[in-house]
Amino acid sequence: TVELSEYQDYIEAWVHEVKTPLSLSTLVMNNHKDEMSPYVYARMNYAQHQINEDVERILFYARLQADHSDIKFTRFRLDECVAEVLDEYRPSIEENHILLTPDFRPLEVVSDRKTVLFIVSQLISNAVKYTDDHAGKISVTIRQHGDEIHLGIYNNGDGVPPEDLPFIFDKGFTGNYPNRQKATG
Repeated sequence: TVELSEYQDYIEAWVHEVKTPLSLSTLVMNNHKDEMSPYVYARMNYAQHQINEDVERILFYARLQADHSDIKFTRFRLDECVAEVLDEYRPSIEENHILLTPDFRPLEVVSDRKTVLFIVSQLISNAVKYTDDHAGKISVTIRQHGDEIHLGIYNNGDGVPPEDLPFIFDKGFTGNYPNRQKATG
């Protein structure tokens, strides 16, 4: 419909406009890192990463509704894709004193790289958010079993309560837990 197309155009234009000051703030932060305390720099970097993650998420969902698809299947190394996401989350992982254990080797897959980056980013984000508060641990594995490649992202948090499992793919689902303000669906 015309309304949906206009909405998608608006979202994509908005994302473009938001990315400009975000890029500028990254440049300013990097050029003045020595003038900031390590704590302030880490907090600013964390906040900037969160904003960028939210912007990417809204753009991804807007593109899912598009009439045309920009999905491009290519061959790429899954380990490099996962390492890229882990590098983006390293400040959050370090700030939360989470022990990260990556265990993977070079393996190629055929998929849409942007989509895989988005999905892995969401999984790592949730692993960071919901890991144990006092002794957080995240393990990331990539294994090959015959013709199949398995990506595993684990943390030592409480996990999804069994009664919530049927609903985790419902958009916006949060469950009935007061300490979980953000949607898990």
